[in-house]
Formats: sequence, C-alpha cells, structure tokens
Amino acid sequence: KPIDGERLKRSIELIKQNVELEELATGVAQKAVEGIISVKQKHETVFLEAEEIIMIERQNRKTLFHLQDRVLSTNEPLHEIEKRLPPYFVRTHKSFIVNVKKISRIAPWNNWSYQISFRGTDKTAMLSKHQKKSLESLIC
Repeated sequence: KPIDGERLKRSIELIKQNVELEELATGVAQKAVEGIISVKQKHETVFLEAEEIIMIERQNRKTLFHLQDRVLSTNEPLHEIEKRLPPYFVRTHKSFIVNVKKISRIAPWNNWSYQISFRGTDKTAMLSKHQKKSLESLIC
C-alpha cells in the first residue's frame, strides 16, 4: 500500500504532542509530591517524607529504609530508589545511600573505607574511600 507523506507527517506530529504532554504530566506529578518517597512493601505502599530517612541500605537482597523509630523493607534496588531522592541523598558505598543532613561524623574504618555516624541514633553506614572527597565537598 502506498504511503501518503502528508498523513505520515500528521501522525508523527500527533505522536510528538502526546509524548510532550506525557512528559509534562509526569514532571508536574513529581513536583506535586516533591519530598515524598514511596516505599513498596508486600501488600502496601508507604509514603515517607524524605527528611525522615536517615539512610537506605541494601542487605541480603532487601533494601532497608532506616528512620529514627523504625526500618522499612522493600525489594526495590538502590539504583531505582536513588533516582527519586532529593539531592541531599548521596550514594556513599555500593550498599548505602545516606541523608547528608543527618551525618554527625565520618571516621576511618579500615584502609579502604570510613564509617558514617548519624545524629540522634547509633545507626552507621559505610563510606568508600573513592566517595569520601565528593561527600566532604558536598557537606563543607
């Protein structure tokens, strides 16, 4: 069947418009709930204020959200969660993302890493040697 060039051009324009509308809607939706992070659990989705999160840890094929008073678990990988977090969350190690606003100190742990302590809790996270300078430049 011969292709009508004008009809093809109109179809492409319609597709472009739909994609642009979809991108706009997604951007508006993300801004409307900025600062809120969803955590998918087995039978429910929990919505957290990002400020509440101390750190996020990957352990035994689970991702753990550490808050002041509880720990929430999900199967979602760290790299997917990382995309939805505000800029004050930093990947410090292959198994950790931390809220830099909650950090109280960074101390040597061994030749290859450091230990991060947080205000108001005894929870700790690891900081790889390669990430130390970038984290310190962000905090200082």
